Amino acid sequence: DEAASFLTRLPSDAIRYLENHSLYTSVRIDKDRVALGTGGGGVMILDNQGQLIQIINYNRGLASDTVHDLFSDKAGNLGWPPMAGFPTSLRGSPCLCTTSTMALRKT
Repeated sequence: DEAASFLTRLPSDAIRYLENHSLYTSVRIDKDRVALGTGGGGVMILDNQGQLIQIINYNRGLASDTVHDLFSDKAGNLGWPPMAGFPTSLRGSPCLCTTSTMALRKT
């Protein structure tokens, strides 16, 4: 299947990151990017070749580095449900979305 094929061709830096952080979930953001939610490592954003684009984790504003669920919309926004890594100040919101030009910051 597509997910297994993608994971088998990840570059070594992405594989090393996943060796240290359990893979919990994944979602295609758009035709060029995929997001991987991890246990203890936040969210990895990768391109189609598996190159690491960005890591969104506690140091970048998540309340937790464990992300059990991810979703994306047709506009290419990435989101996750409350309590799955939400910054504390945003937990009342139904979802948190980010785009490739937006970065989370701790408040």
